[in-house]
Amino acid sequence: MPELPEVETVRVILKPRIVGKTITKIDVLVPRIISVKGSVDEFTSTLTNETFLDLTRIGKYLIFHLSNELILISHLRMEGKYFMLKEADQLPSHPCVIFTLNSGERLVYNDTRKFGTMEIATSSTYLNTDSLKVLGKEPWDLSPLEFKNLSSNSSRAVKNILLDQSIIAGLGNIYVDEVLFKANLHPETPATMLVDSDFVNLIDQSIATLEEAIKAGGTTVRSYQAAPGISGLFQQQLYAYGRAKEPCLICKSKLKKIRVGGRGTTYCPKCQKPRHRALSIGITGVSGSGKSFMLEYLNEQGFGVISADEIVHNLYKKDEVKAKLKQIFGEQIITNNEVDLKSLREQIISDNKLKKELENFIHPLVKKELIKFRDDSKEAVVFMEIPLLYEARFEDITDYVIGITIDESVQIERLISRGQDPKTYLQLNKDNKFKKNRARVDYLIDNSTTLKHFKSEINEAIKSILS
Repeated sequence: MPELPEVETVRVILKPRIVGKTITKIDVLVPRIISVKGSVDEFTSTLTNETFLDLTRIGKYLIFHLSNELILISHLRMEGKYFMLKEADQLPSHPCVIFTLNSGERLVYNDTRKFGTMEIATSSTYLNTDSLKVLGKEPWDLSPLEFKNLSSNSSRAVKNILLDQSIIAGLGNIYVDEVLFKANLHPETPATMLVDSDFVNLIDQSIATLEEAIKAGGTTVRSYQAAPGISGLFQQQLYAYGRAKEPCLICKSKLKKIRVGGRGTTYCPKCQKPRHRALSIGITGVSGSGKSFMLEYLNEQGFGVISADEIVHNLYKKDEVKAKLKQIFGEQIITNNEVDLKSLREQIISDNKLKKELENFIHPLVKKELIKFRDDSKEAVVFMEIPLLYEARFEDITDYVIGITIDESVQIERLISRGQDPKTYLQLNKDNKFKKNRARVDYLIDNSTTLKHFKSEINEAIKSILS
């Protein structure tokens, strides 16, 4: 978790407390922390009786400068912390390496997860160690042109580019989310789509964000603090990271959380509109709420539209899908080379295990088709009707979600008018947790009254999204 501002805060706190003090004893309690060629004994014998001369930083690495041209490179990883303790002070809960000093104090490296590393080098070799030689420049030292040359030929998402320490050193998940927010860039934007002004803006915002965070003492998130009693205050200034589902501090839209390169990523769909694909808006609600009508209405308005239910019906026509359905439900599920939808519906209503097996198979296929439609669309905005949007965890492929509410009496009446059995659909609606999830939607519109009123609510929601 500690990123450049947190490591810099640790450096500033520790430096005056250790410089001029000599190591008299070293206890290595967790040997795997030591990344050194040779034994733990070699590590302790090399550093014992050496004096701390300086403490610097490169990216997220602390560089301890000692007498006799020795260097100790320390990476805190996820939870690493340094404690400066008096002789009588109790050790922290997860001590890994203890440096006893001639002052009687102890410099203790504590690491809950034990992911941190320590490596010995010399003043002439440390910049060429495996840890440091691969690091790119920090934002202060990297020109926009250099940044462009290093990344513009890559199709990777800009977030992954900023996290790549070989391109730009020091930024981690927290500050990348903040930089992208301030640069008004969607985190999934391919680097190939960035223009010159983007590279300038990204460098400027990286510097500004890091400097603000350093001034605030870094960010305290979950269990991490820079040092005992020192809590970073930058979390009070965060615009994006950790604020998913909260209103954007600029436009008041609800912030979204997705995964980019396996990392949780928070962004504002209005301030960081996608330029690499269509803006995607999900439509959800129970059966008979008006989702299909809304999709038809939007299609007439010239928007790109797609239905998850229609995708499922098309998938059921594919031989490989029918073969899988036979494995799940038995040969009888296929009649005259077509899926027996009535039988399938009855089975998933009565057997929850079969229903889950079907969902585990079909939902990833549906999601893949929805993403393909969204990414390949020539339209600027697309709408996707997804009845089980939250239940199937499809929220992350939409920028906004519009939910449709309806009184149950009106819902039943409309199902009957469509020639559908209300009892069957209401039973299926038990899987639709829309009422439970309605608070999660970005826009909630009502379809319990007139068609005119419903259209008006649709238009108002779209106007707000596109404004």
